[in-house]
Amino acid sequence: MGKPLAERLGRAGVDVAAWNRTRSKAEPLAAAGVTLVDEPAQLAGRDVVFTMKASVRVREAAAARGVSFLAAPVSGNGKSVRAGLLSVVVSGPQDAFLAVEHLLAMLGATSATSATASSSGWPRSATT
Repeated sequence: MGKPLAERLGRAGVDVAAWNRTRSKAEPLAAAGVTLVDEPAQLAGRDVVFTMKASVRVREAAAARGVSFLAAPVSGNGKSVRAGLLSVVVSGPQDAFLAVEHLLAMLGATSATSATASSSGWPRSATT
């Protein structure tokens, strides 16, 4: 799922950098304007980082560094991403959501936000 997301953002002109532990899997993204990096630490200076493997550890590490974290589970597949029809449900701080809403809109037909997330990362309540 990460490859179609990065590709869609790259083709839309967003400055995207990507890392994959198997670099050859990410190399086709260069054709979409995506910059490939050799290790995750090279993403540290980015304003926004998407990860397909978010966990409680990732959330805690972000909080420890004073970085906003949004949980954004999706419904769809690579085909729906390429069509811009991915469903995205976002939970987390409203200001963080507003800062990335334009990126999420490029990926999906719907997005929602909640000021707080449950321990599972799903919103307690959502608005569209």
